[in-house]
Amino acid sequence: MQPNTKMPKGTILHVTQPGDGGVARVVSGLSKWQDGEGHRVYVAGPPGTQLQTELSPTVALLPWKANRSPARGLFRETLALRRIIAQTNPDIVHLHSAKAGLIGRLAIRGGIATVFQPHAWSFSATRGIVRRMTIAWERHAARWTSDIICLSSEELRLARTVSENVRTVIPNGVDVEHWSPRAKLGARQRLSLPPEAEVVLCVGRLTEQKGQLEFARSWRTLLKHRPNLVLALVGSGPLEEAIRAAYSGWQVIYDTDCSDTRDWIAASDVVVAPSLWEGAALVPLEAMAMDRPVVGYDVGGLAAVVGRPELVPPPGDEKKLVEAVLLALLMDEPSRTQLSSRIRAHFGSHTSYRSLTEAALLASQSHKGQ
Repeated sequence: MQPNTKMPKGTILHVTQPGDGGVARVVSGLSKWQDGEGHRVYVAGPPGTQLQTELSPTVALLPWKANRSPARGLFRETLALRRIIAQTNPDIVHLHSAKAGLIGRLAIRGGIATVFQPHAWSFSATRGIVRRMTIAWERHAARWTSDIICLSSEELRLARTVSENVRTVIPNGVDVEHWSPRAKLGARQRLSLPPEAEVVLCVGRLTEQKGQLEFARSWRTLLKHRPNLVLALVGSGPLEEAIRAAYSGWQVIYDTDCSDTRDWIAASDVVVAPSLWEGAALVPLEAMAMDRPVVGYDVGGLAAVVGRPELVPPPGDEKKLVEAVLLALLMDEPSRTQLSSRIRAHFGSHTSYRSLTEAALLASQSHKGQ
């Protein structure tokens, strides 16, 4: 890749917790693109994770041993991040997800241009006093934030709870060459799946957010219509035991140690995304780029990505979700190809990476002008 000489160059430090899942894929892809464009790029994140595996060899991972808990390790993690910032002397610090947003803004306090990308607002997962406290913190931290980048109009709407000044929306993108269509039969052979089976796939961490537990009710109804359906759950997480119990007695395949989901997507007939909340999930983009229909609740701007309202029911409407899965199973090949064309035309990763980088550089310039 030839660097873009027109874009001003900067030193960019990405800070992330978690080190796995969609956030890690965004950070690894974005940092690689920025490095190729001639920026000096560092990534601070948990070592020994998916993030470390996927980072470009020319992008340094600076070990930052942060955990997911918002309170545990607060002092230690803040000091560790301050040392990393002093070591790298960045023009811009780009914070990914709630924990990095918390520690990063405590460490920097407006001293350096700071971009925060929630990848789903943390207060979406809370209720009552915890929710009120989380929103209060975000309002306070917004004063130390040069720009807040949302992934969808829904995430922007929630951001207005924090600050009326939030305006930046940059949707996720997907590497359409990496996530290109591949033969279903070959993928099923590699995964030892029956060639004639109807396979519904759900990819994501086994957590409350991703909705696999609630989807068990919909799955029970689906089996009344299609008794031979096979469900593949790809991912690991704290709810694995509860999810296995909820799906006991049905044809469910688990892959809790999968580093490359492309064969699973290729082998599936439908990809379901039953998340209860999202910033904007990557899996639907990846699946559609590979010619697979996506069904899910309309959270995180999913309806705008899919472009087929009948496949994206309102959150919690289990009856409509079942109907959407049954409809997607009937989609013909031309309709599936249209999905791929839509993603390639509107959601390419390079477009997203360029917009994110330009927003970060603009934040840096504005900060220097203060």
